[in-house]
Amino acid sequence: MLTSWASYNTSDELCSFYTSTGVNGEIIKRKEQANMPICTFFGHRICPDKIKPILHSILVDVIESEGESLFYVGNQGDFDYKVLQELQALVKIYPHVKYRVVLAYVPGEKKSFDLADDLFTIIPEGIESTPSKYAISKRNMWMLTQADIVITYCVRAFGGAAKFVDIAKSKGKRIINIADYMTEI
Repeated sequence: MLTSWASYNTSDELCSFYTSTGVNGEIIKRKEQANMPICTFFGHRICPDKIKPILHSILVDVIESEGESLFYVGNQGDFDYKVLQELQALVKIYPHVKYRVVLAYVPGEKKSFDLADDLFTIIPEGIESTPSKYAISKRNMWMLTQADIVITYCVRAFGGAAKFVDIAKSKGKRIINIADYMTEI
């Protein structure tokens, strides 16, 4: 599935459009209203299972306090996988919530173990021309630019998660670090 993505501002709303090539080659056009809070995630590639109940509580709090919400999650590493599992479960309880798995690379042949359903997968515009060495950073910057809220699991002051938490702070984003709640378990 190949997806292209574009966003634009109008005087009334922020709209996002993307097109997808479906399994049978048909072009699927979608429009999402992004005038709802957008939340994204950054975390370490490896993280403990004990974050799950805290992640769940934080997501429920965001959903219940913000109402209709859109979540952007990556697809690299353990943290992203835990977030995706939780979002998949929560949309069954809160059908007004939307999530998208934002890919850093244009997918090749579909594999049976792919984490994301094609209908919930997007690729930021221009990622296909980004050298693979920089694709994750470009995708993460795109997600951060879209986001109002950043949920993170960051326990070190170095690495990719820490880098994007620092950028989020400098941009004045609301940041919720799961690690800050770990002593409560």
